[in-house]
Amino acid sequence: ILRCFCSRKAIIVLFALTVGALLSIYYMNGFLIMGGEGCFFTDFNALSSNYGNTWYNIGTGFPGVNLNFGVLLGYLLPFLQKYLGIRILNFMLIFSMYFLPFLAVMFLCAELKVSPRKSFLISLFYVVNPFNLYFLTSLNYWNALSLFIIPFYFGLILKYYNDRIALFTIFGVFSAAFSFTSANPPLMA
Repeated sequence: ILRCFCSRKAIIVLFALTVGALLSIYYMNGFLIMGGEGCFFTDFNALSSNYGNTWYNIGTGFPGVNLNFGVLLGYLLPFLQKYLGIRILNFMLIFSMYFLPFLAVMFLCAELKVSPRKSFLISLFYVVNPFNLYFLTSLNYWNALSLFIIPFYFGLILKYYNDRIALFTIFGVFSAAFSFTSANPPLMA
């Protein structure tokens, strides 16, 4: 039984359940978690119809045109809002800010052949260290994506380093998907 709880999959599921339970407290009585740049929208359909396929920076009044952001705001988030509701969509976005960095570091540790217990400690510290925790509590998921992207890119490079075609293809597709999401990747260096 102890081995089962020390496997990477069990650790990932346990972390996901813990984060989900901790976040669900804030959704009691019909509340939403709001704040941060991009996390204050309660109707992605209205946002899409008002601004089309551009990200409109409300603070400065300048549109920030991003190729993927148009797809995200124009199609994906309104579609998910229609079928899931804004509360579940909001929960998914906030949950992913905390879960994806943990998952990326677990993946990186697996590629570095770190034991599951140490991987858990490293991944947990990566998410809850004072710098990242303060960064994540700003609820700015466009910028928080970099906490996920940096270790995941490194893990992909390690995994496919000796297979150049797979490295080029998988890393290329993944980096193209996140290249215009305002994820602040000076990461490629």
